[in-house]
Amino acid sequence: FLGSQVAQMTENSLVVSGHGLSCDDLAAWFSEHVCEVAMCRCLSAEATEVGARQLQGGVHLVELFLENELEIAMHCFSTKFPQASVRPARPADGVLAVNQETKAEQSELPEPDFGDEGVLEIRLGQGNALDDGALAVRLALRRPEGGGTGARLWSGGLLLAEWLLRACACEGSPIGLRGKDVIELGAGAAALPSVAALRLGARSAVASDSITEVLETMRRNLRHNAAGVEVRQLDWHAAGRTTFPDPERFDVVLFADGIYSERGSLLLAAAAASLVRPGGAIVGALPDLRAGVGSFEADLEVRGFAAEQAKLGCELLSAASRPHSDPRSRGLIAGGSVEGYRIVVWRQGGPADARRHRRRQPRRGGRGRSD
Repeated sequence: FLGSQVAQMTENSLVVSGHGLSCDDLAAWFSEHVCEVAMCRCLSAEATEVGARQLQGGVHLVELFLENELEIAMHCFSTKFPQASVRPARPADGVLAVNQETKAEQSELPEPDFGDEGVLEIRLGQGNALDDGALAVRLALRRPEGGGTGARLWSGGLLLAEWLLRACACEGSPIGLRGKDVIELGAGAAALPSVAALRLGARSAVASDSITEVLETMRRNLRHNAAGVEVRQLDWHAAGRTTFPDPERFDVVLFADGIYSERGSLLLAAAAASLVRPGGAIVGALPDLRAGVGSFEADLEVRGFAAEQAKLGCELLSAASRPHSDPRSRGLIAGGSVEGYRIVVWRQGGPADARRHRRRQPRRGGRGRSD
């Protein structure tokens, strides 16, 4: 059990001690002040660097559900509990996690079954045969919440992949992908939009994510579904602060379900703006009920990008919803109904253009997932 747990512990994890909180209270504090907690476990005091006599509430391993929140979580925690200790988790910390049955203090959070990996087979695009434009993919995904947002398939990725295959495969499409360089930000374990882009004739397709464990699953899935897609580890904060030469930029930047917080939305906007070539396009699947969506759109508008919302027909929405009805998808797909999403295309233009294409302001939701 512990061996598989260590293998699945993500880079969203931190170790805290000297805080005086139980595991339940600790998980509740992070969920309220930072983001949802995927896992909270006690660590063996004898095996840590902190002596048992210094402990107030023990040593805990906390895995956050959201990426890009580790630094702000550490800052918030050390500000609230100045007497406490907090640091990023190391792989060795996983072996110190005690079994829930042997510790009464263990959190009541559901016990993740890290060995329970499901296989999902999906057919995307129009037509009944692959040569008619349909695309068959097979995905190995994790069922539990532990592992962060990228461990599962999200509704936005399904919707964006279906839209690309249906709306961008013919003349006069909203964006042309044939012969273009394409990158997907926050592609997660499935990277379906990247698979669709390569199918539509992209010269190059890059699927990126920041979490090592997610990249390993993504690489395995892409070997089966689209071996020509390049897998790349990419940090949004670093990308947003980099001036890329034109050969290292892309004609089309894709993302789906990449926004979960205000801070993350600004990091994504900066990264997308840095990576897209002049005259290129940023294309995203946005859920309305998600914190940070409004900030993301406002940030791109300030940067001079004009937004155009795509029309989503009933047939497209029905096709993108079909995998949800598969009994085998239970626990493998997150994000809720695709009917709560928009697909938006941003192109660089003047402020006047941006105002003409001003989108309806999405409703603000709380932190975390929309499902």
